[in-house]
Amino acid sequence: KSAPQSGWVVQVGAYSNADTARQMYAKLSKEGYHVYTEKAGSMVRVRVGSYPTREAAEKIKHKLEALGLHPNVVNLE
Repeated sequence: KSAPQSGWVVQVGAYSNADTARQMYAKLSKEGYHVYTEKAGSMVRVRVGSYPTREAAEKIKHKLEALGLHPNVVNLE
């Protein structure tokens, strides 16, 4: 899936190990999230989204926190 160009996303993590990123992608995809990965230098970002508003992204962030994750909301603009 291609990375969205606008809106708000929830970054779950940035991993130096591509296998770790793939495992997180698979876990979130299985949970029903619209997840994608993005290469950033030597890191692979795992992100969920995008959402039209910060509030919508924050709701997803809280759901991900309930899974024990520590995500951040990011504005792509």
